[in-house]
Amino acid sequence: MSRTLDLPIVDILLRPQWDGPAGARNQTAAARVVEALRQHGLVLVRPDSAFAASNQVFLQKMGVFFRLPEAVKRKYVIEQAGVSYEVGYMPPHTEHAQADAEYGEFIARIDNEADKPVPHIGSNPIARFMAPIGERASSEEFPELNLPPVTVAEVPGMNASIDDLGHLLHGAGLAVSEYISVGLQRPPKLLRDMLEHPDGPHCLAPTGVNLREEFARKTPGRVSNTDLLNWLRNERYCLDGFHNDVNLITVHARANTPGLHTWSAHGERYDALTIPEGCVLVQSGRQLRHLTGGLIPAMYHEVTTTPGMIPYARDELEAGRDPVRVGCPFFVHVRSDVLMSPIVGDRTTYRPIKAGDFVKEMISTIYGNN
Repeated sequence: MSRTLDLPIVDILLRPQWDGPAGARNQTAAARVVEALRQHGLVLVRPDSAFAASNQVFLQKMGVFFRLPEAVKRKYVIEQAGVSYEVGYMPPHTEHAQADAEYGEFIARIDNEADKPVPHIGSNPIARFMAPIGERASSEEFPELNLPPVTVAEVPGMNASIDDLGHLLHGAGLAVSEYISVGLQRPPKLLRDMLEHPDGPHCLAPTGVNLREEFARKTPGRVSNTDLLNWLRNERYCLDGFHNDVNLITVHARANTPGLHTWSAHGERYDALTIPEGCVLVQSGRQLRHLTGGLIPAMYHEVTTTPGMIPYARDELEAGRDPVRVGCPFFVHVRSDVLMSPIVGDRTTYRPIKAGDFVKEMISTIYGNN
């Protein structure tokens, strides 16, 4: 069953005031943010700063990067202390579809077969480039989660575009944390103080899938442009398997083509989310669920091929380029050394745990099958 999700758009300030007439307006906005996150695990926010130009430059630069030869990109694979891919390049088919008990239980509650995720076992076709943003902590306990950024030499302007868009999304994520705190009737800085001074391991983590290469890998011998476009038209193929994110919130800038699908807490699937001009999409993760004692769910999602990719793919093919879907998630993380205890909600199920340990447990399920 195909559904579209009509999300509210909430106007926010990057430096919100919480007193006086402006404070009253921001408190109303904060209540709307929390209500949308509780209901959908998602909210569209429109910050008081311009994102569109930075977003477009970033998409172009990352498309060039993801089209580089694999041997060149693999120069930027970084491993430290047994944890890989937290900065730099993560090759395609490295992440694995998560299959813990929680996922199975959620899927089992979905009655309508059309609402279930694309069946997917094994590795995900997406590649990533993990770009740390912010003033990283010097963590003796979790150094592998707080590594410095990687500089790419082969794509002029790529590093500058990462810094530009990354800092815009970073600012939006910190501001949203205040709106969430106020919407939960807690002090404005309660969550934000867990995220900065110094910063948590926040990361702009663009995803890339070369659609021609993935089509050729899946269907050897069928290589024509027509075959590729028909594949996009007729098959819902998994690019990033059904999952939720480990971090506090994920702030999505616009991708270069549709493909993101989400689920409500009740198991209803919503197709091909789009982000309006001037907005970012905020998605709740497991850290936020933990800190709210389960009050706000960790939103499930997947990325698949969709007929909505055809116009972009056709334009790229006519220009002589492989079509590469580029997504723009920014992961907002609690600082690694913070002991996460619920600020509201169920304090029995959600026990205190350090954010760094919380993240490392999840990483082991993502890359543990390699």
